[in-house]
Amino acid sequence: MSGLDELASAVRWATGPLVAGTGTPEPPFVGHLTIARAGPGRPGAATRSALAGIPCTSTFPVDALHLVGSRPTPDGARYTALGSAPLPVD
Repeated sequence: MSGLDELASAVRWATGPLVAGTGTPEPPFVGHLTIARAGPGRPGAATRSALAGIPCTSTFPVDALHLVGSRPTPDGARYTALGSAPLPVD
């Protein structure tokens, strides 16, 4: 194992019961954390270029963790809620 293989294996083991089997070999693990979305569409290259390298910090309360699966389609990704868990709130 190398890199994040051990973490990917643990995530697959923990979330396996939530994901319906596809009957195909496992795809490469592509985990990511989405903090926010820009809404429909994607900012253009000029906007992304203008924002690149600008430091950004923020804090916000988090009261739940949601596991969402995505499936690419010709019309864009389709998302399915797979499960959620409340987090302790201090």
